[in-house]
Amino acid sequence: MTFHWSNHPAPHSWLSGAGKNAERLRGLAGAKGEKVLDNNELLSRVFSHVGWRDLGVIGGVCVRFRIIAQDTARFRIRATLEPLATRLGFDVDWLLKAVGKRGGGVIGATALKVMTWGEKWDEGYTPVKRMTLAIPIGEMDKLVNELAKMDLKEWKQVDVYRATKNMVRRVIEFKAGKDEEATYLRIVESTGGVMRAVVASDTTEDMVVVSASRIYLVYPKLAHQFLALKGRWNRVRNDVARKGPTVQASNQAWGFDCGKLCPASWRKGDEGSGIGVFYWNGEKEREVFGRWWEKVEEPGDQLSIEESWSWSQLAYGWRGFRALAELDKDALLGGDVFKWRLSTSCDNPGCIRHPRLLFSRDVGVQATQD
Repeated sequence: MTFHWSNHPAPHSWLSGAGKNAERLRGLAGAKGEKVLDNNELLSRVFSHVGWRDLGVIGGVCVRFRIIAQDTARFRIRATLEPLATRLGFDVDWLLKAVGKRGGGVIGATALKVMTWGEKWDEGYTPVKRMTLAIPIGEMDKLVNELAKMDLKEWKQVDVYRATKNMVRRVIEFKAGKDEEATYLRIVESTGGVMRAVVASDTTEDMVVVSASRIYLVYPKLAHQFLALKGRWNRVRNDVARKGPTVQASNQAWGFDCGKLCPASWRKGDEGSGIGVFYWNGEKEREVFGRWWEKVEEPGDQLSIEESWSWSQLAYGWRGFRALAELDKDALLGGDVFKWRLSTSCDNPGCIRHPRLLFSRDVGVQATQD
């Protein structure tokens, strides 16, 4: 059965009708063929009305839902960035690729707009006229050289406020158009990793980062409660490690085999806060996860844990399950920036295996001690 909703625009071709995700959806359709594809189109229309919190939760149900959720997130990113990119004279895909090569991301009101898409409070935000990019130290000149190919050459230096001078090295800005209808592109060069520039800000607008593959929400409880999404490896009751992020809507606690509620790892600030992350780029997600298990290709596949495994073996395996994609050494939150370690122990403060947590003053986050 095919559904036609006259009051809702048809999904874009790049959203559900093209690319590897579409091929994978056709593969999941199997013998059911067009009927399943029609259902996929219906799901994509339904997902377009789902808020950020529920989008990530629904995306964790199965492979098919995750693909559609990722494509929905991709649509929201593109729909938010495209008007600004068009006024600035470049393509969204080109921008994300250039920023991704530099290890950076989009922050500020533009990134926040992606998070609040379809939410009731989104109507209160004024139209976005500035796109802000955050990049690691040493990448400013390289990115400017790439943007020069798009005729973005007349940059002006912007002052770095005293409160952030230890976190932000340089800020430059490009202006396109007249004053009343001008569009701005701002680049913030961090003194270290990208997140230094983010945590240095005292506004909620700079607490969201849209990278070339993921969406991060820093201080989720302080910014927008219940918007935090955290993908991670998790063990289910029958001692099977399910490959695919388990999502905690409020990012507050995780259930462990000991029966206790464990706090979200690497928390920041008050109880329940942390770093929410959602992979909107399915190809990048599979690429990173493939580094851990090359034989497991689908997010819904499972990896068995032998009952005879000792605690040390389980701890070693758990380190792999806890190896969040955002903690990958080549990712936005690189270990060389935050000095984060993958813990081999349970992170429940009430557990005897819980390691002591230290506060890292240089970056303003908690890290795990050996």
